[in-house]
Amino acid sequence: MKKLNLLFAFVTLLFVSCSNDDSNDNPAVITGELTGSWSMLEYNYEGETSYEYMGQSVSSDVVGEAYEIDYIWTFTETPNEVIADGAFGLEVTATSQGVSQTQDYGMVGQYLEGTWEMEGDVITITSGELIQEFVILEMTDTMMKLKSTISDTQNQQGYEVTTNMTTFQTFVREE
Repeated sequence: MKKLNLLFAFVTLLFVSCSNDDSNDNPAVITGELTGSWSMLEYNYEGETSYEYMGQSVSSDVVGEAYEIDYIWTFTETPNEVIADGAFGLEVTATSQGVSQTQDYGMVGQYLEGTWEMEGDVITITSGELIQEFVILEMTDTMMKLKSTISDTQNQQGYEVTTNMTTFQTFVREE
């Protein structure tokens, strides 16, 4: 049960701790504009969480994948504002010491309103105190692929939980 609670805490962290990955080895292919509405086509991630339990370090490999995606980001210009709205199903599998647990979180609603900046191949979205950075892997007139990393340590339910994840998101332009 504690693993499931930590997994839930991780998923919460996933939605509030995205940052860019400075080690982008493949240069971005950017031939399109960011402004407009983008419908999420795919969302998945992979990485590791670890915590200390009864004096023993426990780590889990974690993978997640979205399904039944109905989620849209709309970017406007002058002013540079972004509104994200919608939901998607989320299935997360954590594997620790050879044992896998899969949890279906059902429909996860996300709403975001804030400002955006784009510098080179990095999109930064600021919503209140939350700052999220996404590295553009590819952006054409009709498709956008983003990558972000999560590296964070938080005290959750009396445990210090360290998370290192990479997310991948694919969007298609709304017509």
